[in-house]
Amino acid sequence: MLLAGHETTAMALTWALAAIDQTPAVRAELETEWSAQAQEQATDPRADALSSATLQSATLPSATLPSATLPLTTAVLAETFRLWPPSWMFSRRTMEPLTLGGRCVPAGIMCLVSPALLHRDPRWWAEPEQFQPQRWLRREHGQSDRFDQKAPRQPRGAFLPFGAGPRMCIGEQFAWSEAAIMLTELGRRWRIHLTTTPLRPGPSSMTLRPKAPVPATTSRRDVA
Repeated sequence: MLLAGHETTAMALTWALAAIDQTPAVRAELETEWSAQAQEQATDPRADALSSATLQSATLPSATLPSATLPLTTAVLAETFRLWPPSWMFSRRTMEPLTLGGRCVPAGIMCLVSPALLHRDPRWWAEPEQFQPQRWLRREHGQSDRFDQKAPRQPRGAFLPFGAGPRMCIGEQFAWSEAAIMLTELGRRWRIHLTTTPLRPGPSSMTLRPKAPVPATTSRRDVA
């Protein structure tokens, strides 16, 4: 429970903050979104209650979830999950014989699935090595940007940050909300600047961690 509750989210936020620091244009757009939300919270007494309720309930209307109220923030997290999935490898056991890539796999074989490889496959992703949060946004004339997991047009099974099937991570919706709120609350007050870039993945572990400690400095945003 401790691993699922904080380790994966902490790693995702580490990679996200590093990517944001290296893309000033994305940071500027995020800060605009965060400032707009802060102004809304200042004028709407229900906003803080909804932010807290988002972490506690899976039955809130979709209009109150971070994917609706913070579309770019959610897109940044999706792109982070794509490039640096915290759960970078998981396993599934075959229940019956099948053919994969021209190879016959008998029943009872443990197969390893790597989202880290799937998420960078050029067959499914345009410019797969590039950090492009905009790929997750629907932009229609006269309307606000909308986060959409299908916007990149990847086939089913090409984006698996939380696994798939009946053993898919049961905390997925909580993780999206938790990470979006934490990134927003941190980013609307502070800027994180890495002193060593870019980050490189370290040796194999249960989660995708940077190879070395991540030294960084903080500066307070000049906001009202």
